[in-house]
Amino acid sequence: KEFLFKILDESNEVFPSLKYLYMSDNKISTYSSINELSRISSLISLSILRNPIYGLNQFENETAKQMIIARLPNLTHLNRVLINRNERRGAEIDYLQRYAQDYFDQNLDFINEHRQYQTLINKHGEPIRPNTNQ
Repeated sequence: KEFLFKILDESNEVFPSLKYLYMSDNKISTYSSINELSRISSLISLSILRNPIYGLNQFENETAKQMIIARLPNLTHLNRVLINRNERRGAEIDYLQRYAQDYFDQNLDFINEHRQYQTLINKHGEPIRPNTNQ
């Protein structure tokens, strides 16, 4: 069964002193759990290795890494590796483009699933609208 991390407290600031979180070797397979972690603004380091959210090959691992970085704006280390400015920027722009069509078809589910999207648009600009005539 899939592990879903849900913060029960609906306030904006949860675990205000939590900086480091080790979640490796769990059953995290969706980004819903990662989205919840974005509510912990003090979180700067996350270890989340050996979870189903990472794929079976290097390409899927890199994609998961980018999606996690983009969803957690205050994270400075992922899996004990420093996230440099260029890596963060690339991850955020890839995230914007990956979900661009969903953004343009926006609905409430999109807003709930992609809490950081509008913040990233404010930072990097609106993504290019995908060509749907193909």
